[in-house]
Amino acid sequence: ENAFIFRNTYALTPMTYPSFTSLMTGRSPFDTHIYNNGRIYEDKNGKLISSSINGFNEIPNTVPTIATILKDQGY
Repeated sequence: ENAFIFRNTYALTPMTYPSFTSLMTGRSPFDTHIYNNGRIYEDKNGKLISSSINGFNEIPNTVPTIATILKDQGY
């Protein structure tokens, strides 16, 4: 009865981790640098390497999450 219905919502990416990160931060994958479900890192030649074995990239400390915003507000 007192709920919001969002009829035109879209995921920014079809992958879980980047979409979840966008949902929790309100930022696009381009802002968080989280583009896929694995880790992206540079090799010694500066080439970007994607690996799902080494875990996930972390949300940068400069990007606040909804959890940190609510905590700062006393929730």
